[in-house]
Amino acid sequence: MEPPAPKKAKLGAGGASKPSNKASKPKAIRGAAAEAAGEAAVRDYLERFQRPCNCTQLWENTRKIVSKSNIQLALNRLVAAGIVAEKQYQNGKVSLYYANPDAMAAKHGAPAPDELCDMVFDDVPKMLVEADALKVQALKLERRAAALGREPTNAALDAALRSAATAAVDAPGAERRDAELAARVEVLASRTWVEPRQLAEAKAAHDAALAKWKTLRRVVRDVADVCAETTDDDVDVAHLAGVFTDREAGVAGPDPVPFGAA
Repeated sequence: MEPPAPKKAKLGAGGASKPSNKASKPKAIRGAAAEAAGEAAVRDYLERFQRPCNCTQLWENTRKIVSKSNIQLALNRLVAAGIVAEKQYQNGKVSLYYANPDAMAAKHGAPAPDELCDMVFDDVPKMLVEADALKVQALKLERRAAALGREPTNAALDAALRSAATAAVDAPGAERRDAELAARVEVLASRTWVEPRQLAEAKAAHDAALAKWKTLRRVVRDVADVCAETTDDDVDVAHLAGVFTDREAGVAGPDPVPFGAA
């Protein structure tokens, strides 16, 4: 029997052999380097994609850079080190692995859940006291601004003086207008009127205090929301720490006074 004829190579244009389109598979790492390579590949994949996988999925998703047994050994070491968490199902027959949130927080410098709880019960009350002080200051500034808004400006007083000067002396009510004019002149002489610069300074101080108070209130609410995500659903951390909205607390601030009305 004659041996089979050798297969002919596929030739391209000009008689050259065609290159193969199949991508070469990466060779699995063997030996002592497989231990470090397996741990690095598993940790990088779990931290990057943030989803649970079993050993077979991790082996395939890391492009089989090491053997499947090395992937399992790497998972065992990472679980023991607290870097990876394990969740077992079906009485331990199925194990899913995912990046440990506490280890991720420590790696990126974020506070751990215990630190967040300490922040809620230690730092938040201090912030609430400061927020209350700022709220009182803001209310005082609002009342001062409202009082300044009701004061006549120099332009309004000048207009009133000109109007009184041109009024007829013998017109009805001339004595009353003269008394009003005398009172306004007395105000001008005592220099108790409000200048535009004073009005602008009071408005700027009011806006700054109110903005700081709103920022602090927003920070307190954000901290409470972050802490609430790490606690049970039936625990309202914001209310437990004494953080309420104005509507929940039954607080109604004074009506805003337009500064341009002066």
